[in-house]
Amino acid sequence: MFRFLSRSAAPFTRVLLVESGSRGIAEKVLASFYERHSAGTVDLLSYLDGAPAAFRAEQGEALRSFNYPSRAGRRELVRELRSRRYDVLAIICSGEPYLARYKFALIALIPAKVLVINENADYFWLNRGSFGILCKLFAARAGLAGEGSSRIVARIAAFPFVLVFLLAFAARVHLMRQFRLLFHHPRGV
Repeated sequence: MFRFLSRSAAPFTRVLLVESGSRGIAEKVLASFYERHSAGTVDLLSYLDGAPAAFRAEQGEALRSFNYPSRAGRRELVRELRSRRYDVLAIICSGEPYLARYKFALIALIPAKVLVINENADYFWLNRGSFGILCKLFAARAGLAGEGSSRIVARIAAFPFVLVFLLAFAARVHLMRQFRLLFHHPRGV
């Protein structure tokens, strides 16, 4: 979350691309990065074996998450990534579950400006200026975007009231049953 309050863009001299989505997205993003920022170094952290076709090994290093299976290995990876002093941390957020824990940990632990990449290979800076875009992205991922979103929000808002009503109804039914058993039970027969 480095430089979250700043709306300025970071230089693309050292970039870490976290391939946490489909390979096709990484292909498009890498081609765009190399075209727009040709002098920069782009390292890749991937969950897949091999590198995307657009990746230039002479301009960066490809790291594999499965090469760091233990907790100590993951700590060593984070230490190594922090020592490289990245300017930009580019993370693919395409709604796919790949490297989910890595994404959040790297955002928290690597002091770099965060670039969020969606499933269309469009990207934007993670900063206060893009708060509206982040809200829309979150709503889409949570299923709150589109025609049924107002119905879902209404159900979420009504849930506590419905739960209280049902609990009160169940308590009343059980109390009435206990009352009938206590006072209407025949005695002395």
